[in-house]
Amino acid sequence: FTNLVALIYDRPIYTGLFPRWFPSVVDGRRAWGNVARAALVDNLVCSPLLYFPLFYVFKDVVVERSRGLGGALRHYARELPAQLPVCWSFWIPLTATSQAFVPVHLRIPYISLAACAWVGILSTATAKLDRAASNRP
Repeated sequence: FTNLVALIYDRPIYTGLFPRWFPSVVDGRRAWGNVARAALVDNLVCSPLLYFPLFYVFKDVVVERSRGLGGALRHYARELPAQLPVCWSFWIPLTATSQAFVPVHLRIPYISLAACAWVGILSTATAKLDRAASNRP
């Protein structure tokens, strides 16, 4: 999953769009406003609208084969309120650090290493939510 994400999500966003939209250095000075904007756009727009739906479709449709596309997206919608705070606590500081200090050509390795830990955290959180949902009457 992390390799798929690196190709279709991380690379276009972190080495293509964000450096153009939110350059971290402007006129030789660190552009902290752009660093903050990149972290917020990533976590308030990209993660909820791109990353999480991709994760749930991959998990539910491809790996577990427990749901169809619509079911995977409904599953995601149910778990979104619990998942986003976990996402934000992990990715906002990492995205800001990446934007502020990691050269563009090294952002994919940086994000990919962080993503290995993130997938473990996300899988654990999702498994807990799934167990809790299956125990409801």
